[in-house]
Amino acid sequence: MTAKTAKRLLGRTHRFLARFALCARASIYLRNQAMCIINYHLGDISNPQNDGELALIKALGEHCSAFIDVGANVVKVFEGALTLLTGDAPPLVIFEFCDWAETRVPDAHLGSAQEFLLKYHYTLWRLPDFLRGRKPLREPLTAGYGMLVASRR
Repeated sequence: MTAKTAKRLLGRTHRFLARFALCARASIYLRNQAMCIINYHLGDISNPQNDGELALIKALGEHCSAFIDVGANVVKVFEGALTLLTGDAPPLVIFEFCDWAETRVPDAHLGSAQEFLLKYHYTLWRLPDFLRGRKPLREPLTAGYGMLVASRR
């Protein structure tokens, strides 16, 4: 089997399984379990106690239908979710920016996920500023770390 055939077969299988809620939930569960195992073996690269992810999950978990951590590949996810992001009921998007992680994403640059959302008329805030009703960001973050909120409402 060639790589092209395998990729096509995988894509068809993925689309078929995505039609069934139970399969989608099982896939997310298995992915999360795999990531827990990988993170355990990678050691102390990430510490959710210190970087705010655990607090965010606890605060939003019961109000979200899905919470997916894609690492620095945010722009790729946004590109794949363009129909959802530009539809009649665009979601409120909460995502993480981390400069050192985003530099490792192929075909992306610092702030590319934020630029993508701005291109589709989203407004961006740092999470604390959004929660306190403060002004949005004037330009994409390109250095440091931040939990960001994007809204097109």
